[in-house]
Amino acid sequence: IGQWINILDPDDGIARFCNRHFLNIDVQDIEIKTGWDPIGAHIKYWDSPKVADQIAENLLQWLN
Repeated sequence: IGQWINILDPDDGIARFCNRHFLNIDVQDIEIKTGWDPIGAHIKYWDSPKVADQIAENLLQWLN
């Protein structure tokens, strides 16, 4: 793995920042707020237009 895009909500009780833990991989931590509720913050990634936009943006950069 050469690059990892880690999308997380700071209110998600399970998600973690990963950049500082993987020194040999280019890890980009991206914070996106999906809601204030900790459980909702963990499961709303796939319903979030912000997350979809971020994934699309990264895919376009990777393809070009």
